[in-house]
Amino acid sequence: MSSPGEEQQPSAAVSAILSSAMSAAVSAAMAVAMATDAKADLAKLLDEWEEAQRGTTEQLVSILTKISELIEKETGEYHKADPDPFDDRHPGRANPDGMLGQLLKMLFMNNDFTNALLDTYIMTSRELSLKTAACRLLQNIMPGLDTAIVFQEKEGLVETLFGFARESERPLCVYATGLLARAMGNQEVATSKRQQNTQLVPVMIQRLHELQAEEAKNHLSPATSQNLPQDSQVEATRTSTISTNQRDKTEGEDVGEDGHGENGRPVSKACSKPLSLLGSAQKNGVSSSSSSSSSSGSSSNRPPPDSVYQASGDAASRETEDRRGGLKRRAVKENGRKAKQKINFPSSSSYGADEDLDRTRTSDQPTSSSWSEMSSMVIGSEYCLSPLSPAMEQRLILQYLTPLGEYQELLAIFMQQNTNLLLMNYIDLRQTKNVQLTFEALLYLASLLLHKKFVTEFIAHGGVQKLLEIPRPSMAATGVSLCLYYLAYNQDAMERVCMLPDGVLSDMVSYALWLLESSHASGVCHATMFFSISFSFRAVLQLFDHQDGLRRLVNLISTLEILNTETEVSIMSDDQVFSSRQTAKHTCMAVRRYFEAHLAVKTEQVKQSLHTSDKDTIVRQQQFSKAYTYTREQVIEMMEFLIECGPPQLLWEPVELFYKLSCVPLMLQLISTACDWRTYYGRSDTVRYALDILAILTVVPKVQLVLADTVVVVDETRMPVSTVGMSIILGVAEGEVFVNDAEIQKSALQVIINCVCAPDQSLNTVGVYAVAPFHPQQPPVPHNRVLAHMWQVVQNNNGIKVLLSLLAVKMPITDADLIRALACKALVGLSRCTAIRQIISKLPLFASGHIQQLMKEPVLQDKRSEHVRFCRYAVEMTERVSGKPLLMGTDVSLARLQRANVVAQSRITFSEKELLVLIRNHLVAKGLVDTACALVKEANLGSYCPISSCVTPTPSSVIPRTCRLAGGIAARAASHIGSSPVSSLPALSSTSPPLPSPCRALVTPHPPCSSSSSTALPTPQGSHPVGRILFTRERPVANCNSGKKLRALKQKSDHGAFIQVSDGFTLL
Repeated sequence: MSSPGEEQQPSAAVSAILSSAMSAAVSAAMAVAMATDAKADLAKLLDEWEEAQRGTTEQLVSILTKISELIEKETGEYHKADPDPFDDRHPGRANPDGMLGQLLKMLFMNNDFTNALLDTYIMTSRELSLKTAACRLLQNIMPGLDTAIVFQEKEGLVETLFGFARESERPLCVYATGLLARAMGNQEVATSKRQQNTQLVPVMIQRLHELQAEEAKNHLSPATSQNLPQDSQVEATRTSTISTNQRDKTEGEDVGEDGHGENGRPVSKACSKPLSLLGSAQKNGVSSSSSSSSSSGSSSNRPPPDSVYQASGDAASRETEDRRGGLKRRAVKENGRKAKQKINFPSSSSYGADEDLDRTRTSDQPTSSSWSEMSSMVIGSEYCLSPLSPAMEQRLILQYLTPLGEYQELLAIFMQQNTNLLLMNYIDLRQTKNVQLTFEALLYLASLLLHKKFVTEFIAHGGVQKLLEIPRPSMAATGVSLCLYYLAYNQDAMERVCMLPDGVLSDMVSYALWLLESSHASGVCHATMFFSISFSFRAVLQLFDHQDGLRRLVNLISTLEILNTETEVSIMSDDQVFSSRQTAKHTCMAVRRYFEAHLAVKTEQVKQSLHTSDKDTIVRQQQFSKAYTYTREQVIEMMEFLIECGPPQLLWEPVELFYKLSCVPLMLQLISTACDWRTYYGRSDTVRYALDILAILTVVPKVQLVLADTVVVVDETRMPVSTVGMSIILGVAEGEVFVNDAEIQKSALQVIINCVCAPDQSLNTVGVYAVAPFHPQQPPVPHNRVLAHMWQVVQNNNGIKVLLSLLAVKMPITDADLIRALACKALVGLSRCTAIRQIISKLPLFASGHIQQLMKEPVLQDKRSEHVRFCRYAVEMTERVSGKPLLMGTDVSLARLQRANVVAQSRITFSEKELLVLIRNHLVAKGLVDTACALVKEANLGSYCPISSCVTPTPSSVIPRTCRLAGGIAARAASHIGSSPVSSLPALSSTSPPLPSPCRALVTPHPPCSSSSSTALPTPQGSHPVGRILFTRERPVANCNSGKKLRALKQKSDHGAFIQVSDGFTLL
């Protein structure tokens, strides 16, 4: 029986829940009312401006100031939703339900106002107050403008702002500096104003030193950390958890339907044809916003930028702009990830229920004040340009310096002005107590980390440790992600980080892994890029594995809604789809680098194990603090080594984990889905990265079996269908989806090669071309069973047809020869299967000699090395299909091979004395009578060739001799003991004469020489009693029938390997 106190607790909880719901409803209603009031206020102010144009300056200044205050207030509300700080899209697009975007669109629709703001009030007015109010308002509305249009097309605007920044009083000089920050983000503007920047940069840095010193004097008391957000690795306090949960509830509706403040629906169309400059520069989804960011590069070695948020609402225009390089250094918004930070809120549902109960019990506690104190340290919603605070002034100056930090010509100024010490103070959130200021300082720091001189000094003074002390979650932690990315991009810097005291590198990896799971979308992207580059360091790779990094990384893909067969993509916005695709692309790139690094580690381990018995052989081990990158050829070489020399049951922990996480079907599903991303510029890269991952994974036989299983994918109508994994690979390799994309075809062919070209242990080591018969009572080893199964899977999914079609590919011309070689190599592996070999032998490729035509010339003369590879594989495949070795330079059609096989199966026997007599007759025919007599004497040929008969015989004295063939080319191949069919082919082709015709044999001119003695000359190896007669060249002869008799044809020329007398006979 429960006590009265226990009975009252549920009722109190219910009351608290109802009270909370009522409060939320009231807050929502108030927000709607305030939104309506804000629009009405702006409309009223614009009407007043129309009337004040004929009034005094004070009236205009008052109206501009009121509009600025309205915009600043809504900007603060916009930041309270904790949007991604790297999201520079139009606020109306990032958060369609927010009031800021609606006010900006409403303002830009008034072309007269925007024209007057720029042309009259800023450019031509002589009134200081009017200039100041206009610059303030322009700074406030810049998030909705395209800087390329504003600053490039308006002549004289940048020069005017430089004048304000150098000569005017506060706050006009500060507003002008903030506007110059937007202008310098455009590379063309920054490059054209180098001289002005060289003069202004030292002034701005000195101003930062002064402001920082003033702030230090005003805060003499030691900073306390009670308001700092706790690290995600430590359990958060109940107060912070409660405040965060309340913020999640109250702000969930403000961020939009999907819960992503930076990833909202496309904005509605503005006026179809804006007339004013500012109106045309509005960020409303036009392609100009994307193109303006394409010029944000610098003269230094900057990491390759990539798009994080979709800048254009139109798919076609976005595709065009992205291919032109119109991408900014931003991060991909991951679908399904909240825009706002969570302060260590447990994911357990049961624990969450307990927290809800605790929250209801403590609802009467003043938690709002706790959050208000922490908000400035976590998300930073403060935004006010008047009165101008020191923190805001420093933020605007740092924004101006950030795009200039990348330029090499300004590095000397930065170093002389002691910028390193300045930034070390700024990135200490306990000193600044302003997360927005720290974030701006981190952006400036990231741009300076591109310089080796600066980053060396930064690391030496403990900058990395200072960086990792920035609390998380916070807006500043997202800025740390960019710094980590730029540190990893600088290889020398990462080597120095790897050599720092123990724990620093581990903390860096831990910080980056936290960013993968808990940061803004841009932080996720930067962390992914950090790992993608730093996997080349063994130390980072090891720490990544120790902290369960692979699972965290692949979760980015497995949680994507676009791969969920039950999700309707039509209900997702274009921005959501775009950012999900970007996440897939970046994650696949990182996973590929991860497995390439582990491939090198495994190769080194296998080589070490193979050479343990050989003490003289030392396998060089790579240093943990050095970066090692590998070319495509090196990766392929390592894969081939593991397939050929690795143990049959290869145990590879990263692959085992990837296999257990069911990520192999996930890669196949991603490849199938990405084939339909026809408007996405990164479609090819995404598929290629996934194929490269599968290529490395298929080194392990058990992964190959996954490709033989079915996987559920979605078709073009988003309906789930089941298909075999190998059919997806073959479809990509065929080239119909990605037309003339050689890189994808090469990656797909490599996956197929790894599956079908593994060593076959069932092949007879004596008869190289013979396949051991299958004995039911002796089942094959598991490895061979996998290989045979993969042969069957490729055959069942039209793999033979696809590979044969690739043998004749001619486009793209620069890669056609290599594609032919890879396809032929795959066919060589398949030809070890008897059934497939029979199928291939009946195709026109061999039956009509088409393969010979392909072997004549390369597609591109500059690619002869690839063509040589193709010819080598073609010869090997032909030998497997025909069953006999092949001499290079001969006809490769099956008819010719069959005739050659008849000769090879026939035996030629002759007496040793016959050969000597043949030589003697040739000497006599040449007039070398003395030499011939000496031969007769030494060889004791008196009974065969009397001395008196040492004259040239007449044609009528010769008679035909019965031809006895023996051995042929097969005997020659067998004489090369211990050589493989492939390795022996070059020797055969370079030293052996071509095949004789099956209807031609030697004759001897004298009756004694027609003896039927079976004595034969020994072979060169002395291992075969059968001799051979080969000719250096062939002459066309008439077709012969075995039933016809011998008859004389014509005289032979004396070019044979074994020369006869002048009158010779040949066999029809």
